[in-house]
Amino acid sequence: MVNIIKEETIENSVKTLLSDILEYDNVVNKMYDDNVLNDDDIEELNLKKERDDFER
Repeated sequence: MVNIIKEETIENSVKTLLSDILEYDNVVNKMYDDNVLNDDDIEELNLKKERDDFER
């Protein structure tokens, strides 16, 4: 028995797969963008190290 897959079927499968990957990538990028600090946020951060009891 020989399996014959039509080119159109393969093309549609690849398009669907690529579409899913691009959608996932967009979701991840949006999540990343939401967590990135802009310049104003960075200026507001207090980055001074607090001394603990063991430091002299």
